[in-house]
Formats: sequence, structure tokens, C-alpha cells
Amino acid sequence: MQECAHTLIEFNGGESCIARYIGTLKMFFDVDSLSFDENLASDMTKRSFAEDKGDGTIEIAQDTRLDEFYADIIKSCDQEYKIIRKVFPKPVAIMTTLIQRIFEQRVRNFLENMLGFDSNDLSLYLKTLALTFDKTKKLLLPGLKRYETSGLDFSNLMNSVLGNYQDVYIDKEILCLTSFFSEELRRYKTDPEIQNQNIVESCQALTNKLLHGFSNAVQRSTLLSHAADLPSNARRLFASVVKYVGYDFLLANIDATVRLPAPTDPKCIPALRKYFETVKASTIVMNSVQNTFNTVVLPLLQGNVNELTQSRDTLGTLVAALEGRVASGLENALATMLGGLERVLADQKKTDFKFEDENINERVTDPTKVCVSAARTLQQNYEIVAVGLDGKNIETFLEEYGTKVLGVLLAHFKRFKVSKGLGGLKIIRDLSEYKEAIKIFRLSTVTQAFSVLSEIGKIYIVQPENLAAVRDEGPLATLD
Repeated sequence: MQECAHTLIEFNGGESCIARYIGTLKMFFDVDSLSFDENLASDMTKRSFAEDKGDGTIEIAQDTRLDEFYADIIKSCDQEYKIIRKVFPKPVAIMTTLIQRIFEQRVRNFLENMLGFDSNDLSLYLKTLALTFDKTKKLLLPGLKRYETSGLDFSNLMNSVLGNYQDVYIDKEILCLTSFFSEELRRYKTDPEIQNQNIVESCQALTNKLLHGFSNAVQRSTLLSHAADLPSNARRLFASVVKYVGYDFLLANIDATVRLPAPTDPKCIPALRKYFETVKASTIVMNSVQNTFNTVVLPLLQGNVNELTQSRDTLGTLVAALEGRVASGLENALATMLGGLERVLADQKKTDFKFEDENINERVTDPTKVCVSAARTLQQNYEIVAVGLDGKNIETFLEEYGTKVLGVLLAHFKRFKVSKGLGGLKIIRDLSEYKEAIKIFRLSTVTQAFSVLSEIGKIYIVQPENLAAVRDEGPLATLD
């Protein structure tokens, strides 16, 4: 046999001899060998899934089909290599052709069969495809690279069997990701159990789930994309996050809560609280999206100015849209809160600060009932605001709110006639209550502004000859 091989190898460069030898190998034509490959590719008992973590996603814990298939290939190559070295004078040429044939026939057919079983489940298909790329690189290539070959480019071999999958991969990934986003958002909006949960907690849980799915998609993209396509693919995947997580979830939640009932409506306070909870949730969501962009997407865009600029512009547009929605909503909330305060103050009686008989049994040390209700309203509104805002944002809002509250109170007291003596003491007590209530804001500018209330009370208790001094020389001089 060795002599025959030496003789035949000299004809036609040995191509015919090599082709005839490889054509006799059972792995390429034997029914049992072909059945082994087909049965292994379809054996779903070799695959198991990770325990459901409660987020509804399915992860492959183990799939040994490729492990066994590639182990069988390497075993067969080891056996044939021993024969080739003994029989053929040019074993390098034989092994080169053999490995090419293995990729073109055995590997290609096996992968087509294996991936075909998941064709109706896009998510599972993509996970299996990623597993296929990973194991082909880690298990098959190192085993075959041990043999001496001539002019064999393993990258081209990989591309010959997997390139077609890569060419259409990103469209499938984006379709899978957007379908996942759509279904999760639909469930979030329609599931009664979710709707009864704390808004901040439910939004944070959904955001974490959506961004986890996105991160998995990007991880597959780094493995399955052609190198030149990776920046573009990362940008396209992130654009899906901006659309679904940003516009369809985050901004939609803001839009759904920004329209508030009238202050006279019993539903007004719950609606205010829900709006500020939604603002808080939106801040968390936006921070998560930005952090994901910086840690997951940005590293893949470095070096590609065009893709990086597009992604940053897309994110910047979302941020600007959110800030605009929130700013408009806060103005509406501010007006609603002031309207609620004015409604409470409207119940103040004309006689609350005007006593016909100075000997009447009146507890001037207690604030009026309206004052107590108004102070409670201020505290309630502060607690609502604190749910959704913090840091500089809450300071800015409360400073504007406090200033406007002062204006409302000044306009309120101008409408009342106050009797000297008890009437003056009574209004001083109310003014003191408001000044104390506003301290909960913990803003020196607001507290200082409210000091003018103390001066108003002096008008009704000072001697007539001192009235001009109180009016013109103190804080009241700044008032119109």
C-alpha cells in the first residue's frame, strides 16, 4: 500500500490520490457514521437549562453535543494521521485536505442540523449559535491546529461554515431583543400584580431585566459579529434600548402621570404622589441606561468616531427629552400644590382675626383650624416631593415652591381685617405656625424669606406712633 501511495502521489501532484483516499474514509459516507452525527445533533437530552431565577429568561446551563462531536472528529483525525504518516510520503498535504473536507462536510452538516432544531425559538437559536462559535473556537480549532498543514487558514475555514450565520446574525439579534422588550413592556402594563407594586421597585426590576437581556445580546454580538461590523451592531442594539427602555417605557410613564386632577379632586394627592414616584423611577432608569452605555457599549465604539457620535447623539436626545418632560411636569405639580394650598386657605373665616368683644373667651395661643390644615398641607407636599427628588433638584424645586407659598400667604392675609389686641395676637400665632412649618424644607433662603411674616403681626400690636417704623424700616419695606 505504501509503494502504491508513493507511485500515485507523483501523478497530477497527488491530488487524485489524496481525493481517492479521503473519499474512502467512513466519516464521509458510511451510513452509521452519518447517522451518528445526525442523531447527536438532534439529541436534546444532551442539553440542560439553568434554574429559572424568576426573571423569565432561559439560559443554557450545559450542551454537550458539540463537545462529543468535536471530540469524535479529533479522535478520527488522530487515527487517520497515524495511517497517513505511515503510508503517504506527503502527510502534510493529506492532512490539509482532510481538515478542509471535515469542515466542508461534517462540521457544516452537523451545525445545520443542530441549529435547525431551534429555528422556531429565536432566543434559543441565538444562544445555541453563540455556544457553537465559542466551542468551535475552543474545542475544535486547537485540536486540529496540532497537525502540520500547508497553507491552511483556520479563520477562513470557520468563515466557510459559519460566515452565512454571521451575515444575517444581527438582524435576528435585534428582532429577538425588540420582541423581548415588547413582551416585557406589555406584561408590565397589563399585569395587575405588577401594577399594585411600588412604582420605583417595579420600574427598577423591569429595567434590570431589560438591560440584562441587552447585555447578553451585546455579549453574543462580540462573538458572532464580523470584526468590521461590531461597532455598527453595538450601536444598533443600543438604539433598541433607547427606543423601548427610553421612549416606550421611561417617557411613557412620565406622560401617563403628568396630567394631574384639580386640587379639589380627592384623587389629586395620590396622583401627585404617583407622579413624583415616577420621576424617581425615571431617574433610576436613566442612570441605569447611561451606566450600561458607558460599561457595555462604549468600549465597543472606541476607535469608530461615526458610530460613537451617533450613539452619543441618540442617548443625548433621550436625556434632553426626559429633562423636558420632567421640567414641564414639575411646573404642573407646583401649580397643583399651590392650588391645593389656596383651596385650604379659602376656608378661612372673616371673623378668625376680628373680635368684636375683647373679653371673648378665645385661645389666642392656638393657631386657627385653617392654619393647622394649611401647615399640614405644606408638610404633606414636602413629603411627596422628597419621594421623587433629591440633591440639587429638590433644593431648586422647594426654593421656588417656598417662595410662591410666601406669596400666596401674603396675598391671603391682605384680605382680612384684623382687630387690635386679640386679633393681632391670633394672626401672629398663625404666622408663627407657617414660619415653623416651612422649616421642614431646610433651606436658609426660604426660612429667611419667611421672616417677613413675623413683621406682619407687629402691625396689629404696636402703638400707632410706631406703625410707620415697622412698615418702612423693617422687612416689610420690601413688600409691595
